[in-house]
Amino acid sequence: MIGSVWGLLLVGALLASSAMALMWLLQVRIRDASHVDVAWAVLIACCAIAYALLADGDTGHRVLAAALASLWGFRLGGYLLFNRVLGKEEDGRYQELRRRWAPNANRNFFVFFQAQALFVVFFSLPFAFISLETESGFGTLAWIGIAVWAIGAVLANPEAPARIFVEQFAGGVLPERCGVGDQVSDFDDLGRVRRSNCSLGSFALRGKQLGRLLCLGDDFAWQRRG
Repeated sequence: MIGSVWGLLLVGALLASSAMALMWLLQVRIRDASHVDVAWAVLIACCAIAYALLADGDTGHRVLAAALASLWGFRLGGYLLFNRVLGKEEDGRYQELRRRWAPNANRNFFVFFQAQALFVVFFSLPFAFISLETESGFGTLAWIGIAVWAIGAVLANPEAPARIFVEQFAGGVLPERCGVGDQVSDFDDLGRVRRSNCSLGSFALRGKQLGRLLCLGDDFAWQRRG
């Protein structure tokens, strides 16, 4: 059993780095790096499970860490796999990187994939601390944390809340996939975007640049005819 957070993070780093190396080999073979997003989410869950198995903390806390991370990571990974990867072309962000990095794209993607492994370890850190907690039972603070996580899990649903707000209340649409440099291509009679992705992080009414949205994973855009 491991009683040090550094020991757990070392295990997480080895796990994430090895898995991302395999994902890199896959992208070399199929020339598609989109699956790195799936691997990132799933690996956070896998690291949490590894911490729960190896840490010497209270059993209840270790089970909690593994359960919370698994519900989030495998759910997100599954969503990305079936809605963003399988049967789809390479994500526009990675197409752009492949174009910019040519002829050294594979080398640079290896560095990119390993950087994602570092992010996996960083975001798995809370689960390492939970797994090392030796006090049995959950106090008030723990229950508050669980409640906050549950609320966040609901709001993190890919279909809510932003997509529901824009489509139901603002009369716009959020495209399913966005890539760097992709542009609006068509509007229907109601002014909704029929076929579009967005320029990086931007949204606009036709003919007007009204603001910018933060790019998190896939870009989101709200576009409507003025």
